[in-house]
Amino acid sequence: MRTFEKAVRAVHIEGRRWQDELDIFLLNYRSTPHCTTGISRKIRNKLPSVERLDPCPETSKTTISEKAINNDSKRKEKMKQYADKRNQAKNINLQIGDYVLVRQRKKNKLSTPFGKTPYRVTEIKETKITATSKDSGNISRNVSVFKQIPNPNFEPQDQIIKDFHGDMPNTELTRRYPTRNRRSPEFYNSSRT
Repeated sequence: MRTFEKAVRAVHIEGRRWQDELDIFLLNYRSTPHCTTGISRKIRNKLPSVERLDPCPETSKTTISEKAINNDSKRKEKMKQYADKRNQAKNINLQIGDYVLVRQRKKNKLSTPFGKTPYRVTEIKETKITATSKDSGNISRNVSVFKQIPNPNFEPQDQIIKDFHGDMPNTELTRRYPTRNRRSPEFYNSSRT
């Protein structure tokens, strides 16, 4: 336990025995409120104390547990927001009829993260999505496996290249600056006798 180790180091520097200071450390440790729930133990000791006869609404067990649950849920929400921000998490808004690609395992260096077959979303149940393809049939996977594609009309790559080259005029590009004169150094040209 790191907290205890720090306390032992502090006691050692002060020149006291850690066994004598253990009870003081434990009293402080147990009376400190929990960082997430904000609730601490009720310390019982031999000192006389006055207790309320009527149960105080702030100290009843149900109120304390409700307060702890509220504090815990707030803390968890804060941690979730931090993790989502750090990981750049986004909601995937898929709807029935959208076209998606399915993530595939990496087989070799040249394999792509997503398969090339487009699927059409047919059913959505919370995070489970069912999609259909003409070739592969139905698959049901988690929403994180799918990637939405904006254009379901796929054209073959050759057709795209033909369209691209067909629109461009066949002109030669002229150089902006003339080429420099390249010649060998003079000491190679001089003849030795």
